[in-house]
Amino acid sequence: GNSKSAYVLTLVGHTDFSNHVPLEHQREMLKNEIVARARSCERCLFILDELHSIRPGVLEVLTDFVDHGFWHGVSFRKSVFILLSNTAADEIRDYALAHLSMDGSRIDISKTELEEIVKTATLNRMDGALSQSDLIKNHRISHFVPFLPLTADHVVLCIRAEVLKRGRVITDMEKLVGRVMGQLAKTPLTQDRFVAAGCKNLDKRV
Repeated sequence: GNSKSAYVLTLVGHTDFSNHVPLEHQREMLKNEIVARARSCERCLFILDELHSIRPGVLEVLTDFVDHGFWHGVSFRKSVFILLSNTAADEIRDYALAHLSMDGSRIDISKTELEEIVKTATLNRMDGALSQSDLIKNHRISHFVPFLPLTADHVVLCIRAEVLKRGRVITDMEKLVGRVMGQLAKTPLTQDRFVAAGCKNLDKRV
């Protein structure tokens, strides 16, 4: 993975974890890369993105690093592993929609319940790096951070922020906001409550 810092390793599922590479070989390559970084700096940051594109079993090598904090003389006590995935996106959307449909507020949605939804959906998937993973079963992941889909109100704020960032003078901000919002697809099955892409790529529309 590319990074400006030698102490940040970013690996992406669909580019760095080819299914054509034997599983054990892939696990060994990942382990060697992580150990090499951690040996040079005890405060390394490891970011593994698109877990849904990585085969089950590959990330089990992380167990060696997080179980006791040391592996073959290399300390991982101050290393941070961030695992990113959209695995539970549908389940989160459905839960949020049900909550809003009962006149609930987005801000009142329970983080604890969402964390459990993410954990269960990730573990029970038939594919993906954390499918039936011991990292989840044995409580080796310290935090599950759910990301709620953005509503139209959030995206309007993003549009306004993008205009201000560019220093543009807009005579009719509401017209611009309406035009951009009209170009954005709403998430299916959500009664137009959520915007599919959130605030992504707004810089190309404003």
